[in-house]
Amino acid sequence: MFKKIHFVSIAIVFLLIIPFFSFAKADKSNLPLKTVYHVKISGKEIGTVSEKEIVEEAIQQKLSQLEKQYPQLTFSAPKITYDAEQTSRLVTDDAAVKWIHKRLKIKANAVTIMFGEHSVAVKNKTDANKVIEQLKSKYVPSLQPKEQTNILDVSLSTEPVIKEAKVEPESVLSVEDAVNYVAKGTLEEQIHTVREGEVLSTIAKQYNLTTEQILLLNPDIKVDSLLQIGQKLNVTVYQPLVDVIVKERANQIEEIPYEIETIPNERMYKGDIKVTQEGKNGQKEVLYQLTKKNGQIVKKEVINETIIKEPVKKIVIKGTKVLSSRGTGRFAWPTVGGYISSRMGYRWGEFHKGTDIAGSSSSPILAADNGIVTFAGWDGDYGNKVVINHRNGFKTVYAHMNSITVKRGQTVAKGSKIGTMGSTGESTGTHLHIELYNNGELVNFLQYLR
Repeated sequence: MFKKIHFVSIAIVFLLIIPFFSFAKADKSNLPLKTVYHVKISGKEIGTVSEKEIVEEAIQQKLSQLEKQYPQLTFSAPKITYDAEQTSRLVTDDAAVKWIHKRLKIKANAVTIMFGEHSVAVKNKTDANKVIEQLKSKYVPSLQPKEQTNILDVSLSTEPVIKEAKVEPESVLSVEDAVNYVAKGTLEEQIHTVREGEVLSTIAKQYNLTTEQILLLNPDIKVDSLLQIGQKLNVTVYQPLVDVIVKERANQIEEIPYEIETIPNERMYKGDIKVTQEGKNGQKEVLYQLTKKNGQIVKKEVINETIIKEPVKKIVIKGTKVLSSRGTGRFAWPTVGGYISSRMGYRWGEFHKGTDIAGSSSSPILAADNGIVTFAGWDGDYGNKVVINHRNGFKTVYAHMNSITVKRGQTVAKGSKIGTMGSTGESTGTHLHIELYNNGELVNFLQYLR
């Protein structure tokens, strides 16, 4: 009895549930269908929206922002495609709109100037042509009225290619910035290998750098570091994207250096020189053809030369006679003029060791014979003194001189000037005190005078 009642209860519940599910199914199938759009930008699906206008409005907002930020540029909206679908499910527009605002990259309409592998972007073709013209004129000299320079040709080492492109707006440069960028270029690593005799300053000069810049590029060396042959140094410099080649002709007035003609003279001592004609530089007008790269001359050819003024050569008489340091044994009068004021011998109770020759102040004193100067300087009572060894046993001493014009070790010729007359040391007046020694023994100078 209990089982029968339980079965009946289950049957009643089942009969009550079936109508409910049937009603629910019938209700869902009767919901209205809506058209939604799967959005693709440049072929990539970014989300689903209920209206196309939502996408277009979000893109327009982004375009307006860019146009306000870059008023000089124009922009093109990306290619948008929509795949429509009929559905009754609920669709939100958030995902697509967020993607547009955060991830969509809208590029500017521009043109690029290609220099081989390198390029620069500007607003339009007009600006591109201005960049090329200003780049060329950057290295064409501004001529002064008196200069005679004729520009033959201005070209670029790489022929530029101009083409339309879509680029990031921040990469579009003004004409001035584009010219500077192309002229300055990009970094290309350069390494210098140290050679014998090189120092930091000379290496820096080769690469138009300062010593400080090389030190910054090579932190492991210091200004006083000893460079080793074969050592590698970083000398990285900017390389322009393209070289400007200028060919020109220029007239220049140049000096013609005078020649020196040397005429030997066997009667003059070796080392003696006499100029008989002074030299004068000439002048010439030279027509050059120059090739410059980025303002630096890389080739210089002479086209024509015209002599304006001939140079005058310098004529020099040069002595070839070898001066002997050995004396002749015959002594000459050691002054220009003068007279004997005191002879060798006793005077005033003392022995006078030499011969005094009086004369005018600063008159020349001459070597009495060939020899080598063994002393030239101050010596107490003698004042300014010169001693000459005649290398034949004789030695002469010259004292009380006002000035000395020879130095120790110098070979002097008989009759050559060795100083001037004075009254230095223990002296009673302007005169020359001369002593003569033969093999170390004091002798009378006047007895050997010839």
